[in-house]
Amino acid sequence: MSRLPTPGLRKSTLVDQHGRPMAYWQYPSPRWNLRQYKPRFWLAGDTKVNVSAYDRWEMVNYSRQLRSQIDVLDTAITQKNSWAFGDAWEPHYCGQNAKWGQEAEEFLRYQFYPMCNVRGPLYHFKRSLSISGMAWDTDGDDLMILTETENHFPQLAFYSCMRIGWGGQLSGVHRQADFVQEGPFDGAKIFDGIIMDRNGRMIGVRVVDEDGNVSDLSSFNADLAYEPVWSDQGRGIPRIAVSLLRWMNLQDIDEFLQRGMKRAAAIGLKFKTEEGEAGVGNEVITSEVDQDVPAGNDTTETGGNTPKVYYEEIEGGEAYFFNSTTGEDVEEFRFQNPHPNSEAFIERLTRGSLASVGWFYELLDLNQTGRAPSRLLCDLANQSIWSRQAAGELRARRAVVYALAKAMKHGFISRNDDGMDPYLWEFGLPKQVSVDAGNDEQADRENLKIGTTSKAILAQKRGLHWKQILRQRHEEIIANAVEAADIEKDTAGKITFEKAMELLEQRSANPQSRGGARENNAKT
Repeated sequence: MSRLPTPGLRKSTLVDQHGRPMAYWQYPSPRWNLRQYKPRFWLAGDTKVNVSAYDRWEMVNYSRQLRSQIDVLDTAITQKNSWAFGDAWEPHYCGQNAKWGQEAEEFLRYQFYPMCNVRGPLYHFKRSLSISGMAWDTDGDDLMILTETENHFPQLAFYSCMRIGWGGQLSGVHRQADFVQEGPFDGAKIFDGIIMDRNGRMIGVRVVDEDGNVSDLSSFNADLAYEPVWSDQGRGIPRIAVSLLRWMNLQDIDEFLQRGMKRAAAIGLKFKTEEGEAGVGNEVITSEVDQDVPAGNDTTETGGNTPKVYYEEIEGGEAYFFNSTTGEDVEEFRFQNPHPNSEAFIERLTRGSLASVGWFYELLDLNQTGRAPSRLLCDLANQSIWSRQAAGELRARRAVVYALAKAMKHGFISRNDDGMDPYLWEFGLPKQVSVDAGNDEQADRENLKIGTTSKAILAQKRGLHWKQILRQRHEEIIANAVEAADIEKDTAGKITFEKAMELLEQRSANPQSRGGARENNAKT
C-alpha cells in the first residue's frame, strides 16, 4: 500500500542564485518567513472550540466596560440602534379580515406593546427591541422568553447573555458538561447554556435567575437572538470583540494624554537654580503657615527665630524647580502633546474600531464628510441599519404572533380561524438616513409617477406604512367633504362644494376649481 508523500519532506527543485529553495508551497505562508512575520496560531475546526464559554464571557465583560466608559463607542451603538428601531415598528395587519385586523391592531398597540415586558410599562416593546439591539453589539446575544400573567395576558421576559448557562461569571466554573444530565433534555448536547440536537439546532436553553435557580426551557417558548458570523457558532459574539484591544489602547492613550495635559496645565514656570529648589522666603512661594514646635525638639534657628513651613496650592500656575549646574534660568513650560501626528493615529484607530460595530466616524464628526462621499456614507449606514432591522423583525414577528395566539385563545380579542390569515403582519420601519431629504423626496415623486416605485416603499422610507396612510387619508377626505358641504350650505351656495374642497386642501401649485372651469367653458 503506497503512502502519500509528507508535505514537510517535499523538496523544491527551484533555487535562487545562492542555491536556496525559492518556494515550498503554491502560496506564501508566514511559517516559511519567520523573520519577516510574527507567528500566527492554529485554530480548531469548530468555532465552539475557538470561542469557548469562558472566552465569550471574557469578551462580554470587557465589552460592557468599554461601552460604558468610552463616550464615542456608546454614542455609535446608541445612534445605530436608534436609527434601526426608533419610534416606528407599529404592527400592520395584511390579511383579508379588515374588521378583525383593526381589532387586533388596537390590542397590540394599546395593550400588548405597553405592557408586554414583565418589568413594566417603562420597558415598552419598542424600547425592549432597541435594548436588545444594543445588547447584540455589546453582549453578542440576549434571550426573550414567552410567558403570561395569572389571567393569561401574554408577556415577555428578557434575559441578558449573563443569565444564559452556568457561565464562569456565576459559578466560577470555566468548563461545563457536554451533555445534559437530567430533566426533559437528558442526554442532549449543551454548549454555553444552549441545548442542541445532533444537527446543532437549539432545542432548549438553560437560564439562571438572580437567585441562582437553574431552569431548562424549551425553545418553543424561548427566542435566542443574535447576528451569526460563523455557520457553526453556538452563541452570539459581541460586535465590539473584533476591535476589543484597539478600544483598550484608545482608552489608555486618552487617559495618558489627559493626565499629561492636566499636569502641563498646572505648571506655569520652570526655575533652574543651582540648588534645584526654592530658597526660604522666595517670592514665588505664595503662602506660609506657622507650625508649632514639638516639645523637646531643638528647631530654633540662629537668632531665636521660629522656622516657618512654606507650601504651594496645587491649583495651576505652579513653579517647578530644577537643578542647574550652569547657572540659573527662568522659562515658560511648553507641552507638545497631543501632537497632530498623535491625533491622526488616534483617529485612524477610532475609524476602524467604529466600523467593527457597523457605524462610521463621519456620522459622529460631520466635518469629516464631503458632499459626494456623504451619499455613499448614508448608503453604507443604511445597509448596517437594515441588517440590524432584519434581526429585529424576526424577534418582533415572533412576539406579535405569540401575543395574538394567546389573545384569541383567552378571549382578549375575537378569533380568526382563517388559516394563516391572523398571522400576516408587517411593521412600519423608521425612516432612512439621508443626506438631502428634499432632493430624495422629489426623486421619489417622479419615480412614483412613472411607476418605478410604490407607495409602500415610499411610506416605509419615512417610517410609516402605506395602509396606515391610506386609512388616515380616507378619514381626512370624508371629513373634508362633510366640511365642504357645510360651507356650501352656510354660504347659501356662494361658495360651491368644489371651491370649498379646493380651499380646504390645495392639491396643486396653481389650483382651478371644477366650478370655475365649467363657467369658463360655458362662456366659451
